[in-house]
Amino acid sequence: METYTPQELLSLWQREEPAPETITGHILQNLVRIQRALDAHNISHYALKGEVDQLRGEVDRLKKEVSRLQTNLDQLRADFEAFKSSQTNLI
Repeated sequence: METYTPQELLSLWQREEPAPETITGHILQNLVRIQRALDAHNISHYALKGEVDQLRGEVDRLKKEVSRLQTNLDQLRADFEAFKSSQTNLI
């Protein structure tokens, strides 16, 4: 049996076509459908939130690694410049 949408139920109710019990049954079926959709949405939401949190952690780790590499690169540049200066002074 097909469930009437809320708009269809309102139209039928205004015309006093179905019995109140029938309307109540359809409202209940719609409520169950909405609850299932909401539950599925919440499950998806929490799964996505977990993935986002995991990705944030990975981004933070990568930022720290980039910072460490930048520090190493800066040190290598300074060492290279010092080496070049020492070689120039020897000539």
